[in-house]
Amino acid sequence: MIHYIYKDSEHSREEALKERFNETPDAAGFYSRKIPQEGRRIGYDLVDLDSGKAVPLAREPEFLPEEWQEALTHGHFSFSAEGFEAAERIISAALEKEIKQIFIDEAGKLELQEQGYAPLIRKALAAGAELYLGCRKINAEPLRELFAPEG
Repeated sequence: MIHYIYKDSEHSREEALKERFNETPDAAGFYSRKIPQEGRRIGYDLVDLDSGKAVPLAREPEFLPEEWQEALTHGHFSFSAEGFEAAERIISAALEKEIKQIFIDEAGKLELQEQGYAPLIRKALAAGAELYLGCRKINAEPLRELFAPEG
């Protein structure tokens, strides 16, 4: 089963996802935290919901750290191999511990193209996990059709 978490009038998607995580026993996962600089968003860090540890996930090209190892580009962002590797470790460790409440933020256009976190989403669903996906409201239905067409 997949639950979709998105921004509403009272909460940002990040706030709503963290609140739901804190209310859910025996859960694991991660969220994407915006990185502001010079009055704008320059990228995102991937943050482990359990430990709070963050790793770089995506940056605009002019803000890439020196040791950046790019996994892919999408739109105006470069996505780091380190971020996707951390996501894989978090979800794999949770599933090995038989944790069945899995949080993944953010699912969107990359996942709809079977990239990004798509393999992790499929892995969690195949393991019988209850999945909580942070996404934009406009992407919820296409994500449902792709990952859970039966409902």
